[in-house]
Amino acid sequence: MAPIAAVFFDLDGTLLDDDANWKRSVPATVNAVTDRHPHIDAEELEEAYFRNSRKVWDEIRGAEVSPFGDMDATTISTSVWNGALADIGIDDEEILNRAVGTYHRLRNTGLVAFDDVEECLGILQSKYRLGVITNGHAETQQPKLDSAVISGYFESVTTVDIGHGKPQVEIFDHALNTLGVSANEAVYVGDYLFWDVGGANAAGMHSVWLNRKGHEREAGEPEPDAEIKSLADLPGAVAAFDDG
Repeated sequence: MAPIAAVFFDLDGTLLDDDANWKRSVPATVNAVTDRHPHIDAEELEEAYFRNSRKVWDEIRGAEVSPFGDMDATTISTSVWNGALADIGIDDEEILNRAVGTYHRLRNTGLVAFDDVEECLGILQSKYRLGVITNGHAETQQPKLDSAVISGYFESVTTVDIGHGKPQVEIFDHALNTLGVSANEAVYVGDYLFWDVGGANAAGMHSVWLNRKGHEREAGEPEPDAEIKSLADLPGAVAAFDDG
């Protein structure tokens, strides 16, 4: 077995506490809109946002082939906010643009890395080359890395700007090529079984499932080569691949 040369990471939910940022950004956006347009009920708009967000993301997650290569962050969030405003009887382009613009500004700043991230990256960086593979566009993902002050750890950040997204093999192959390593020399770690583990398995990489919340893997879901509950456990998992 080839020695491990590189470790690649998912971004949102793996390195960055994106869920917490999202839950802060939505009410802040609602407040910005309703402060300017007080005739809009803040509670109704917030409820409509989350309802439409679930609908749009269920459709995205249910797609056999990830659509992210053709859908940028603005397209997705515009769809969600437009649906939310329509649900409460608002059809106003100015209000929609204000909501989307405010939301993107908030989502791309103030990102916080999980507590276990920097120590893990520091340990791994001393032995391996590091990269990111994310189902987002560079226009949103690079500012997140910069905001969380962890971009300096990575030699490579591969996004759906290449025209493919996880779990498509092409995005993993592209990332491997950026560092000049083969699949059996690389580890991929992520928190989502279908996109992260399934994609890495298909690409021939060593897959690690970061299962922070202790979910049970269901029958038929991709099986990781290793499962960890914290990134504190990742250096040991990578070393085990190295030992064969």
